[in-house]
Amino acid sequence: MRALTAGTEEARPVVVRGKSTPGKPSVAAGPRERFGRGLALAGQDSLRRIVLRECDRPGAANIGPTAR
Repeated sequence: MRALTAGTEEARPVVVRGKSTPGKPSVAAGPRERFGRGLALAGQDSLRRIVLRECDRPGAANIGPTAR
């Protein structure tokens, strides 16, 4: 596996999804350990609250895109 630069055609986001059980953060930490600086990890709560600037509430625009 080689490092890619964000914004290049080869760079791709990777989504780790699953039920509310432990393990997803550990899986996501693997690439962070391998590539270090330059790899962004964005948790679902951070995505909703910080990036989308919305509180979790029924019918909010942020629920649909991240709930699947």
